Amino acid sequence: MCYSALHSRSANNLQRNIQQHFVTAAYLTGFTPNGMRNANLCVYERNEGRTFPARPDKVAKRRNYYSIPLGNGAYNDSVDDMITALENQATPVLRKLVEHDYAISSFERALFAHLIAFQELRTPWTRSMLDQIALRTTELTMAGAARVPGYLEHILEIAGEEKVSAKQLRDAMRNRRIVLQAEPHASLPLLVQTAPTIGNIYVQMQWAILRTDKPLFVTSDAPVVRRDPGYKGGMWGGGLSSPTVEIWFPLSRNSVLLMRPDTSRIDHNFELIQAGKISEAYKVRENLPPIVEIPIGDDHAKTINEQTIMNADRFVFSPFESNEIPNMFKGPCQNMQVRFSGGPSLSDV
Repeated sequence: MCYSALHSRSANNLQRNIQQHFVTAAYLTGFTPNGMRNANLCVYERNEGRTFPARPDKVAKRRNYYSIPLGNGAYNDSVDDMITALENQATPVLRKLVEHDYAISSFERALFAHLIAFQELRTPWTRSMLDQIALRTTELTMAGAARVPGYLEHILEIAGEEKVSAKQLRDAMRNRRIVLQAEPHASLPLLVQTAPTIGNIYVQMQWAILRTDKPLFVTSDAPVVRRDPGYKGGMWGGGLSSPTVEIWFPLSRNSVLLMRPDTSRIDHNFELIQAGKISEAYKVRENLPPIVEIPIGDDHAKTINEQTIMNADRFVFSPFESNEIPNMFKGPCQNMQVRFSGGPSLSDV
C-alpha cells in the first residue's frame, strides 16, 4: 500500500500534531446531526447515564498517542504520520460509499480496508490488548531463556555484566522481584505489523452497505465490531478464518458497512493453487465481488446499534439523544479480549 508518509513532521521541524485521534474527526463528522464538523455529537459515557455535547475535533484523542519519546522532549512521529497519510487517502473513499457511489477501484477499496483494519487496532481498548500480548511474549521469552542451562550465563558474559549473576537473576524472576510493564508505545510495532495483514483480508471479503432513510446509526470509540453468529466452539471460532465471521463498521448516521467472507471465492482460489494454476488464482483474487446496498428498517438498525454499544470501550457517539442508550451502555465492555493459557511464567524458572 502507498499510505506511508513521505516526510516526517519531526524531521522537517514542522509543528507536531500533539493531540492525536484514535477515531478520526473526519469520520465522526458523519455522525453529527447535519454532517458538519462544527456541529455537536451526543456523547454517552459507559455507566454514567448521561450525555454531553462535543464536536468531532474534541473527542477520541490523546496526547502523543502514537508518538515514541526519544528524550530531550523529542518524539518519533512516524506512526502518526503514516496513519494521517492513510486517512488522507482513504477518507474520500468513505465519502463515496456514504454518498451511494460504489464504483470504487480495487486500490480505493484496499485503502479503505486498511483504514478499517488500522481503526480496529488503534483504539485504546485494542492497544491495551496488544500491550498484554507484548508483555506475555516478553515474559515467555525471559522465562524460556532462564530455563535453558547456561543461557543466561552466556548472555551476561557477552554483555559484560558483572554486577549481577545468572543465579541472582533467576532468583529475582522466581520471587517476582522483576515486574514487567509495557511502555505507552509498546503496542505500536504490533499494531503497524498486524493492521496490513487484516486489511488484506478485509479487501477480499464481500461488502454490503446497510442503509436507512433516517439518521439511526451511532458509532463509538471502538467502532469496528467483529462477531461470529455461527461460532460453536473451537480454536478458530470468532476469528477472521471463520467462514461465518461478520465485521460491522458504521459509515455514517445513515449507513453501515458489513463485511463477510466470500467463501466460494476462497475455495475456488485454493483449488486453483492446489492445481498449480497460480496465474488463474491471482485473477480470482483480483476480481473483487461488487459492493451491494441493502435497505434496512428501524428494528434492524437498532440491533446493529446494540452491537456497536456493547462493543464500545468508554464512549458512544450519536447524532441524536436517546433514553435507551444509557440503559444499554452499562456494565463491562463486551469487546474482544485477550486470554492467555499455558507456557512458563517468570515464577516458574
